[in-house]
Amino acid sequence: MFRELFRAAYRARNPAGVERTVAGVRVRLPAAIARGVPSVIHSEILAPFLEAARGAVVYDVGANVGVWTALALARGAKAVIAIEPSIACIPLLGEIRDLYHAPVIVVLAAAGDGEGLGHLAVNGPTDATNHLASDGAPILTTRLDGLAQRTGFEPDLVKVDVEGAEVAVLRGMSRLTRWPTTLVELHWARVEPNAMLATGHRFTTVAGQPLLTAEQLRMCNAVRAH
Repeated sequence: MFRELFRAAYRARNPAGVERTVAGVRVRLPAAIARGVPSVIHSEILAPFLEAARGAVVYDVGANVGVWTALALARGAKAVIAIEPSIACIPLLGEIRDLYHAPVIVVLAAAGDGEGLGHLAVNGPTDATNHLASDGAPILTTRLDGLAQRTGFEPDLVKVDVEGAEVAVLRGMSRLTRWPTTLVELHWARVEPNAMLATGHRFTTVAGQPLLTAEQLRMCNAVRAH
């Protein structure tokens, strides 16, 4: 009870959000999450994401509570489409949009290879490890190419962190009019490298080294998809 009261009081004292330095970038975050966000993010795709975000239309796929959305906005993104299936994260993403007074479209859905319904295995309301599964909480699914058509925002940069649904996300981008910079976090517990190769995309390391075999792919925690 005391912890909840403290959090409520902290939010009330910081209605305009809280400034934090995350990954070397000064960002403004909702008070509800600011204290729990680490100052260092260990991700191979972080540096190229920050480099490519300036002036870009960014698709934050698997946006969670919105830290990468805030980073993109702080780096000068033209617009962000934040796609997240966990309903508890949606108010936080909306708050980030309001804090930055920026063109942010928040989409309550899981990115995939079809428009329809799916299921989310929920480990916690805002847990970053929530993932698509054969059963669980019912959610909407959407293709990124369909989303681009509906919103009018064609992506320049796509960050994918979807806990095993990487193949479906890539398949759902096949009808984009141009291929964006696509940075993919890999979760090998739920995806097979041969399934990645079967999408027909070309993969490289984040630094640009070609990855031609399943064995080479499995050695990586993140890739660029071409």
